[in-house]
Amino acid sequence: MLRASRLSSLTGRRELATALEELVTHAEQNRAVSPFVRIRCGAVLEQRDILLELAARLREPAPISVAVVATLAWLALDESSPVYVGGSPPAGLAETAARCDSAVRRDGERR
Repeated sequence: MLRASRLSSLTGRRELATALEELVTHAEQNRAVSPFVRIRCGAVLEQRDILLELAARLREPAPISVAVVATLAWLALDESSPVYVGGSPPAGLAETAARCDSAVRRDGERR
């Protein structure tokens, strides 16, 4: 509960938005996140627009489902995600980003 509360807070969401934006920047510059962690630049760049849109939504005060925020945190921060070399298959990035975008849009329409 504490982790969910932290993730879904506006501060936590803004930190996650920054992480998504930095991920895109690293991909644009074809840079590794660290000497030990490399991103799949092509996969990230293919999803650039949706990732940046999701980052922008995270910065807004409107609530976002904890499940969506947790999924985006996994994408951006967990080396097992499809974003990272050695993580789950890269096709999962497009599927996951689209699922999150759809959920955020659906939630926005309900308000």
